[in-house]
Amino acid sequence: MIPQAQTLDYSQKQRDGDSLRRFALWRNPPYAHLPKMIWQVLFHVVNHGIAHRAQIGAVLRHLRFTPPPQDYIFYVMGRL
Repeated sequence: MIPQAQTLDYSQKQRDGDSLRRFALWRNPPYAHLPKMIWQVLFHVVNHGIAHRAQIGAVLRHLRFTPPPQDYIFYVMGRL
């Protein structure tokens, strides 16, 4: 896991769109090693996290619990 400070530092240095179009080697056995653009990897990470959040919310509802608000704006406003 990459520490938050390193992630923030890296993201602040990526000021132009060209850096997001660079290629990285996506290592995901058994699917081989595939070159993917940085923006594609970031999109996957965000989408993957959203999918897991939705799964957790569904399990909580199934167990008759009300999941907390998931909207980022509530987090920013300090209402979580």
